[in-house]
Amino acid sequence: MLNPVERFPAPPPLSLERGDVLYNEGKGLYDNLDPEGAARKFTTLASYYQRLPVDTKPERLARVYIFLGASRLLDGDTASAQKFFTRALLAEPNVKPESELFGQDVDDAFTAAKTDLASQARGTLAIDSVPQGAQVTVHGESLGTTPLEDVELPPGPHQVVITLPGHLPFGTFQEVASGQRAEVRPTLAPVPGLGEFREQAVQVAASKTLDTPPAGAPPAEVVALGEKIGARYVVLARVEHSGPGGALSATLDAWDVQGKNRLRGVKWNPGSATEQQRVVRQVNDFVTGRFSNGLTIPPEVVAVVKKPWFWAAVGGVAVATTAGILLANQGSKPLGARLGNFGAGW
Repeated sequence: MLNPVERFPAPPPLSLERGDVLYNEGKGLYDNLDPEGAARKFTTLASYYQRLPVDTKPERLARVYIFLGASRLLDGDTASAQKFFTRALLAEPNVKPESELFGQDVDDAFTAAKTDLASQARGTLAIDSVPQGAQVTVHGESLGTTPLEDVELPPGPHQVVITLPGHLPFGTFQEVASGQRAEVRPTLAPVPGLGEFREQAVQVAASKTLDTPPAGAPPAEVVALGEKIGARYVVLARVEHSGPGGALSATLDAWDVQGKNRLRGVKWNPGSATEQQRVVRQVNDFVTGRFSNGLTIPPEVVAVVKKPWFWAAVGGVAVATTAGILLANQGSKPLGARLGNFGAGW
C-alpha cells in the first residue's frame, strides 16, 4: 500500500544552488576584508532566501544575517550590525556566531542584540488556513495545526510555513509588531492534478446515475473515477442539509469497480460519533469482503481502513493503491461529496 499523498505529490523542493554560490562569494569578500562587497553579496542572498520561505532553512538565513551584521560592524556601522544580528536571532533563536569565523567584537555585538531583543514587548500571530488542519512551522519549529490563536513572538519578521497533504505548501515572512496582533490565513491550493480530480469526483457524486437501482457493472463515471488513479474501490459520501432546521445528513455509497458489488445508501448523522464508527465498520466489512463470499481481497487491504490517513481528508482525496481504495470529497461549502475523519467528528 502507498500513502495517498504519493498519488498527488507536491512539487520537489527548489534547488538553492544559487544561494550556495552567493554565500561562498560573500564569505570570500569578508575574509579578504572587503566589508562593503561582502554586504552587497549577503544582501542579495538574504533577498533570495526571503523569496523562498518554503524551501529556505532558517539556519541558512540566520547565517547570512550574521555575516551581514559582521560586515556592517567591520565597516563601522554598529546600528546596522545590531539590526542584522537581531534578524539572525529571529530566524534561528539558538544561533550564534562561529568562533572560527568571527572575532570577539562580533560575539559581543551579537550578545548585545540578543539582550535587546529579549527586552522588547512581544506581539501575537494568529495562524489559520483554508482548509484547516494544516501543519504550521515558524522558523522551522512545529507549532501544531491550524487554526492557531495568538502565538507569542518577538517583534520582527517570522518565517511561517503551512503544509497540508494534497496541497501546495505556503510560506511567508510575516511581520509582527510589539504589542500588536497579526494574522495569516492563506487558502491552500491543491497540488497539480488534484483540483481536476476533485472536480470529477464532485460531478460523479452529483450524478443522477448513482441514484438508479444497481444493475450489473458500476456506473461508467464511477469506473472512470477509479481508473483515473488505479483504484479498485470508490467510496463517495454526500452531505446535505435536510429538514426544517437545516440539520446535516449524510449518505455513503461504495463500489468495487472491478466487480458488481456495491455498498448502497448508508445513511448517518455526521455529528454522531457512534454513527460515524458504525459507518467505518460497514465500509471495512465491504472492503474486506464480509458482505459477499464472492469477493477476493488481498490481505493487505484488510487493515488499511484502520490507518489514520485512510479517513483523513487529504485535500479532498485519500487513496490506497495496489488493491486500490479511493475516497473523494468536497469542502463543506458548497455541500456535496465529502470525506471526513469519522472517528474525530466533522
